Amino acid sequence: GLETGDAVFLKYEPEEKQVRLAPAVSPFDILAEHAIKEHQNGRARTIEEFAREHNICL
Repeated sequence: GLETGDAVFLKYEPEEKQVRLAPAVSPFDILAEHAIKEHQNGRARTIEEFAREHNICL
């Protein structure tokens, strides 16, 4: 839901004569949530593991 002070997008739909609200979520927040879920599910790797798998010298 929306809270006081949240940024929102407004979209007017003239056919339905409605204004729709959608929260304006930062793409960085979405990426952070995804990264946290990946870590919690054991699918995160360290930079060293990634480099080793891709034959990259650090």
